[in-house]
Amino acid sequence: MKRYQKYFTKLLRTIISGRLRYIIFYLVGLDRYISLMIKAVDHRGNQRAKKNILCIERSNFEKDIDELSYRVRKYGWIWMRKNQITVYQTPILPKSHLKQTTYLDKIKEAPEKWKECIRRSKLLIKKFQKEKNVCALMLGNIDYWQDYTLREACNELNIPVLVLQKEYPYNDLKLVDIEFEYYKQTEYKPNADAIMVFGKRMKDAYSKLKNFDSNKVYVTGSPRIDRWRSIESTSKSTYEGLVIISFMFRETNKPFLEMLLAISKYLKKENLGKITVKSREQADHQIIIDFCKKENLSNVQVIQNISIHDLVLHSKAVIALNSLATIESMLSKKPILIPNWLIPNDNEKLFDPNDKLSQSVVDLCNDNQDLLIKIEKIFKNIESEVSEDCLNKRIEFISKFWEYDKNISASSKVQKIIDKFVEGIRN
Repeated sequence: MKRYQKYFTKLLRTIISGRLRYIIFYLVGLDRYISLMIKAVDHRGNQRAKKNILCIERSNFEKDIDELSYRVRKYGWIWMRKNQITVYQTPILPKSHLKQTTYLDKIKEAPEKWKECIRRSKLLIKKFQKEKNVCALMLGNIDYWQDYTLREACNELNIPVLVLQKEYPYNDLKLVDIEFEYYKQTEYKPNADAIMVFGKRMKDAYSKLKNFDSNKVYVTGSPRIDRWRSIESTSKSTYEGLVIISFMFRETNKPFLEMLLAISKYLKKENLGKITVKSREQADHQIIIDFCKKENLSNVQVIQNISIHDLVLHSKAVIALNSLATIESMLSKKPILIPNWLIPNDNEKLFDPNDKLSQSVVDLCNDNQDLLIKIEKIFKNIESEVSEDCLNKRIEFISKFWEYDKNISASSKVQKIIDKFVEGIRN
């Protein structure tokens, strides 16, 4: 019986998150649609917990929530697809309002429509509070338009709004302040009780903004990198081919595919194993698959939804550029090759070629030929893991923007913040 109920829940979840959701919403109305959402809820972690945290979908944010649901058992974690929320917002709000950040300037153009969306969000939160014991709302960003009415609803209902805000890992030449120019110009006011950030540099940047209270910004580190703590002690590393974390964006599409072709031909010629490409998005995924079919790259496997931990652990080496996954991979002992020539502007590079620390934690490659030479050196050794000294320097590098403590998990720090606000202390 439980098995059938599980399948029914998954089916219902798919239906109310799919293309038919607007029709269903129109037919059954808001109240019954919320009831369907509750029946189809994706409840992660401890399902018998007395209190649950409501989390709204974001791709990278999900990695952190998955780790929190595994490590923090005091709470249950309810994962909600963002299109389940937009189903009652997009029929009301003008299309010009549905843009991240800039929606803030649009609210005054249609205040009654936004108020109606807030009213609907209050109904949703009240019902989840009553039937699922939701005690807090947790988000992956401070200013997404999809979440705005939920934040407002929770503030009116005196429910804590907690943000787990990542910092993208920039090098020292491209400080995070550049990304905050909009907040400075608009004097943005975050409607959140607590903003948890991955590193001190992000906290310092927020603290410089006029309407941000530094006492409400907490440095926790990234829960997703806690996974490496478990993997280190329970899994044995293997050496199965090459992993490429794709970087198909803007001007790098063509150079990336050319690089992939050169590597594929070389590994096939030298019989050095297969290549696994982890694509970032569905559009990239299809482009790479089509390219491999066209060029007959039989030794290349293109994947999307597989854990970066498993991929890296069971590989000989990693090729990556600027991504959060690159940072996560640095907690392994695998060699990481960076095709440095693909980003001409040093300010945009994660690894500054003039920085000694950057040079010591990864292999910076100057061109395709240099990359192939370094691949050969790695793959013709039986074992090729980096030294303990290199691993310590990688942790030092990561700590410039993501706090990492070997003795205290980021998840436990996040739990302390949740406990503080759930227990009724709202500063």
